[in-house]
Amino acid sequence: MDSVVPLMRCKKMKKRKVRVFLIDGSRLFVEAFIFLCKRDKKMSVVGFSLTGEGILPELRRKKPNMVIIDVAVVGIDGLALVRSISSEFKSTKVMVLSLYDTPELVEQALQSGACAFLVKGISGQKILETICQIMS
Repeated sequence: MDSVVPLMRCKKMKKRKVRVFLIDGSRLFVEAFIFLCKRDKKMSVVGFSLTGEGILPELRRKKPNMVIIDVAVVGIDGLALVRSISSEFKSTKVMVLSLYDTPELVEQALQSGACAFLVKGISGQKILETICQIMS
């Protein structure tokens, strides 16, 4: 690649900062996402889990306003966790990011309370754009 594509900034977002909690089994993805968020002053990763186990108490402590979850994380029922988060944390937005994009899974995730469903493999730019749209 000859040039670097500048990342979109969340200029249209309200003044509040996006406080993201990430639940994903891939340490590489988690580290890349943290790096990506550091490039935008309106976003911060307040925590992450590689397994999703015991996550609700952690969310109560960290108070994110955005949770990004891979529904295929080992050790949990991802869709049940989406339902639990959506039910308990009414003002927290939940976005699902998954390797799988069957119409059934997308529909189940949205019915469980996710406000967006993205397929892994998309650009970091698209993830940030989606977060900005959700939080605007």
